[in-house]
Amino acid sequence: MNEVQAASSTINNRLFVTPPQIPAMSDPIGSDWNAALPQDVSELAKLIDFSQLNQMFEDFLEVVGLPVCIIDLNAHVLASSRWQRLCMEFHRAQPDACARCIESDVSLSKAMQQGQDYAIYSCRNGLTDCAAPIVIEGRHIANLFIGQFLLAPPDLDFFKRQAAEFGFDQAAYLSALAEVPVIAEARLPAILRFLTGFAHWVVSTSLSQKRNQALQSELEQRVQERTQELFQSRQMLQLVLDTIPQGVFWKSTDLTYLGGNRPFLRDSGIAEQGDLIGKTDEDLAWRGCAGIYQADDRRVMESGLAKTGYEESITRTNGEVSWVRTSKLPLKNPDGSVFGVLGVYEDITQRKQVEAELKRSNAELEQFAYAVSHDMRQPLRMIGSYLQLIEKSLRDKLDANTRQYLDYATDGARRMNAMILALLDFSRVGRKTEPLDWLETRTALDEALSFLQPECVATAGRIEISGNWPRLMASRDEIVRLFQNLLGNALKYHEAGQAPMVNVHGSLQAKVWRCEVRDRGVGIDPAQIGRLFQVFSRLQAQSRFEGTGVGLALCRKIVEHHGGRIGVESAGEGHGCTFWIELPLNAAVFPDDKEQP
Repeated sequence: MNEVQAASSTINNRLFVTPPQIPAMSDPIGSDWNAALPQDVSELAKLIDFSQLNQMFEDFLEVVGLPVCIIDLNAHVLASSRWQRLCMEFHRAQPDACARCIESDVSLSKAMQQGQDYAIYSCRNGLTDCAAPIVIEGRHIANLFIGQFLLAPPDLDFFKRQAAEFGFDQAAYLSALAEVPVIAEARLPAILRFLTGFAHWVVSTSLSQKRNQALQSELEQRVQERTQELFQSRQMLQLVLDTIPQGVFWKSTDLTYLGGNRPFLRDSGIAEQGDLIGKTDEDLAWRGCAGIYQADDRRVMESGLAKTGYEESITRTNGEVSWVRTSKLPLKNPDGSVFGVLGVYEDITQRKQVEAELKRSNAELEQFAYAVSHDMRQPLRMIGSYLQLIEKSLRDKLDANTRQYLDYATDGARRMNAMILALLDFSRVGRKTEPLDWLETRTALDEALSFLQPECVATAGRIEISGNWPRLMASRDEIVRLFQNLLGNALKYHEAGQAPMVNVHGSLQAKVWRCEVRDRGVGIDPAQIGRLFQVFSRLQAQSRFEGTGVGLALCRKIVEHHGGRIGVESAGEGHGCTFWIELPLNAAVFPDDKEQP
């Protein structure tokens, strides 16, 4: 046995004991030829950290004496132990010899792509390599190689010729060849199964870790983006809330404050949002009304229903009491559970003051109108009485003209008295009438018709009634007077010799009840409709139709007292007209807070 064969045999017999040539072996990963090879840039390859296998492969080399590596399908080394000197210092260092090595790697990769469990290949440089595929998620991404060994003692003549072919120093080349182990082929499948299984586990674990890290990074990024969006949204919402003049606040279910806008902080005497959080109404300037406010909060949260548009007082930090119009709504989670209450209020103190002043002024005006009307009737009664005495005393002495003058004076006094009585009625609306209560509108209409029975008989008029007649919150005598005036006008304003035809129709509409009184009478010039509801305004001559000019003004005042509207439609004179009123169905618009039975 020659010297090289003896060295190889010695190395082969020393497996599982650190071979003496290992310190002289070198790492292929950082070599120039490896860096020059194309790399797998797929997403899967980017996710796998092959470097974790370097130390394990190095340990395997220390124990077994065989170099191990993972090479991708482009022959690029991904993880590796150190390689034999024969390969690194000679074969891979010489371009033509290196091309043969790469050809060996590519050939083994192609064999793996054909579905083989493993393959053994003797490269053209005389050494043997063995490979098994690494398949991750059904994709063949790389191969595990063990190599740079011999299956039998080397053919020295072949290696001497190869040294001469590539210009190697023969003695140094054969010395490196002597370090190459000779391995029995039967050992290779078990070695490959062990290394491939372990490599597959490490690579799969690495892939899972990388994906988890990528997912965690993505989740963190999304959380950061969402947090930023929420922060910006909250900042925008707070900016809007701080800009509006209304006070806004929100509380948790334990009635502690969670926040408020700038107007609310100003009213509560607190400088910053953070100072408000956790406080209750007992801690603020309106502590005296805390029980009332909190009772409303509980009612809203327990019922899950909003309480809107109610008026209440609020005590400010300077002790001043103001009036506010408040609405409260329950704050709900996506599942419908209530987690707090939101309150919005606006200061109506100035409006209340204006309303009070207006109410006082109206009361004084009505009192003045009543007093003037009442006091004016006394002189009129005297004038009427003396005119009657003059007529009786001078009845036989008056000529036709003088008698006509006396009739004019008597009629004027009578009409003036009627106007004063109408003015008294006008001033009594909302002041001297029955209080608001639930009223059957059809009952009120029937009562008005009973008062108009003489007119119906005198004019041979016919009144037809249709539609809906609901129960409303109203003043009985005012609504009866309203119907009496509208129907009385429909019976009165018609051409001589024409029997009046009147249709009265009630209908329910959105939040209102509408009543229409339609006639076929003299009609109204549309250009004059704007004057129709003014006090003492008449469109027809007194000589043709008697009246005071207060009736429709009285109707307007009654309708407005009930929070409604009144109007008229007509195609013109001679085409009749339709008077309509709309009264609210919601009793909340009225001052008397009574429940419908």
